[in-house]
Amino acid sequence: MLGFDKEFREHFNKIRGLDWTGLDLWVFGGIVSNWNTKDIDIIIIGETLPEGFLKSIKELGPWDLTYTQDRDSIWYPGMRPIRFKAYTLQDKWIWYTVPTRKHKLRLKHGVKYGKPVKLIDQGVIQFN
Repeated sequence: MLGFDKEFREHFNKIRGLDWTGLDLWVFGGIVSNWNTKDIDIIIIGETLPEGFLKSIKELGPWDLTYTQDRDSIWYPGMRPIRFKAYTLQDKWIWYTVPTRKHKLRLKHGVKYGKPVKLIDQGVIQFN
């Protein structure tokens, strides 16, 4: 996949019909940075998730996902590091810090990250 190409749109169309009420969906990483990528990095933000929601998304495409209740968890290139509590597919909460070591190493070698893009805002699709 490269950016918001046809393949990305096909994967997004598979999840857009889920019940996103009260949730935000942001995409970041390779998709917004215009790199060829095999996965789609997303963060879902909201107070609560329907049971099995994350696993449903994972089954519908190459989603590399994070869930948090922290609305201040979106990191942009050039921002100071942020730390937030995130839920994993292993059914546990972890502390997550961005930029990660991988981000820092790539930035050191001149890799440019694009800004995250909000695809869903409080359950309302923002992307066509």
